Amino acid sequence: MISIKDFRMSSQRNKEIDTTLPILKRDLGYIDFQFSEFPHIVGKTYKDSSEVYADFNISVFIKENCSRCLKDMIVHHSVSISGVLSNDEIMQEDEDVILTQEDMLDLEHILDMALIDYAPSKLLCKSDCKGLCKNCGADLNTTTCSCNIMDENIDPRMQILKDLLKK
Repeated sequence: MISIKDFRMSSQRNKEIDTTLPILKRDLGYIDFQFSEFPHIVGKTYKDSSEVYADFNISVFIKENCSRCLKDMIVHHSVSISGVLSNDEIMQEDEDVILTQEDMLDLEHILDMALIDYAPSKLLCKSDCKGLCKNCGADLNTTTCSCNIMDENIDPRMQILKDLLKK
């Protein structure tokens, strides 16, 4: 937590922030994030005559699984967040507002904002990942299976296309 009130009252025009949050797991209710290392936040707060602003760069290393073969992997995610700091919940709807509570800036809230921005689609361990066999579950990147799924489960309407591949 960073006191915005103290910063507002000081003669200081800007304040640098460089911190690591001692968090390895974050649950946002709809998704659970696991980190391989502590999230890092770098930024600054600055003020003019009436407002206090902030710019942050949040860097996290998120534990994920390949969408095809389910191998563990680490994904680096970095996002920049900036805006005016405000206690006013009505202003929260504005994209350029970072909500504070009682003139305290919660860095975990900044981390949550960065994680909300993280929306992975299909993550692959490598671009040519072959995935898992649909029948036996073998990792087709490291082994071949003898299931021969193509012969067993082919749609009869597609048989002619399969015959073309044999030629």
